[in-house]
Amino acid sequence: RGNLAAFHTLGIGTWSIIGDAVGMMTVYEQKDEGRNLFSIVLADKLIATYVFGSTITLTEQERTSFGSKIRGFGTFQYPTSFSIANQFDIRINGPEAIYKGIFPRLDLFVDVGYGIGYVGNSTVWADGFLASAGGSLFFTLGPVMDFGYQMAYLLAGDNPEYPGAKMVGQLVAHLSY
Repeated sequence: RGNLAAFHTLGIGTWSIIGDAVGMMTVYEQKDEGRNLFSIVLADKLIATYVFGSTITLTEQERTSFGSKIRGFGTFQYPTSFSIANQFDIRINGPEAIYKGIFPRLDLFVDVGYGIGYVGNSTVWADGFLASAGGSLFFTLGPVMDFGYQMAYLLAGDNPEYPGAKMVGQLVAHLSY
């Protein structure tokens, strides 16, 4: 599956182009009466964004920042004009013990990406690689939400929120609507 979107902020002259492609493959599954008992899924997501204009709004910076694409880095970190990232996951799904679609999940991941361009609303030019590897333990509530805790080891780059730290842990929640 893939998506491509373009956004324009009226009156300000900001444009952003966002594209992603996602592929998933179940490599093992064990079911009982239609419910998942155990499965392993490989997932890969490629994300690219380009933002330009006279004034880059905070909303656009949040949506397009390079740091938001690499786990272990923050949403507004490394806001370069162009960035591309790949997120690779091995998802180990536990049993749907009580209700279908509600289960625990362990994710093992490696993220790598490159950002280049002007930083936010400045004339400062920056480029560089970011990379992380780690794991997450989630509890999935059907197609609507999952929440859990994530630990990322920073392979390339620094998280300004945690200066000098190579391991960054955070509570995570994803809401789909």
